[in-house]
Amino acid sequence: MRTASLFCLALLAAPCLAADPPQSSDAQAIERATTLRREAAELRARAERDETLRKPECDRAFQVNRCLQEAREARLVDVRKARNLEHQAHQLELGVKRRQAASAPHAEPVRPHETKTPAPPLRIRMRNGPNGSARDPADAAGARQTHEARLAAARHQEEAAAARRAAQARADRTRYDARQRAYEEKQAGKE
Repeated sequence: MRTASLFCLALLAAPCLAADPPQSSDAQAIERATTLRREAAELRARAERDETLRKPECDRAFQVNRCLQEAREARLVDVRKARNLEHQAHQLELGVKRRQAASAPHAEPVRPHETKTPAPPLRIRMRNGPNGSARDPADAAGARQTHEARLAAARHQEEAAAARRAAQARADRTRYDARQRAYEEKQAGKE
């Protein structure tokens, strides 16, 4: 009987004990992420410093471009390591945030700088007339006829303008031909 009660007590206490480790493991994860980010920053700084120190040596080397390329490649190796460390840190922080979001009650977060004012209504263009009633089909037919009449008038004006340009081109051609004949006759008279 005593073991059964201890067992029940252990079962009841298990959720309480399980709630604390994620917080401590979350703190450890955040601390680890901070350490990783610091190591990545140091690695990047060292890579930049090493490349800067190697450049003057490369200027004195026989194969300058090859030396510079090797310096760049060495820096890139260190930068890739730093990126990997930063990625690990990001993954740790993301895991903590996800665990915190999963354990938090699903309520909308209240931000102090935001106010709870309703959004202005959307302006929706409706197919209604100015008084709010739907358009009459006869009005739509009249509007369509007016539109078609405007298009026909514009087409008529374009055709008239084209006819005027054609007449002007014919007159210009006739005048040019007459001047050309007069010039040829004048040239023939000189010979």
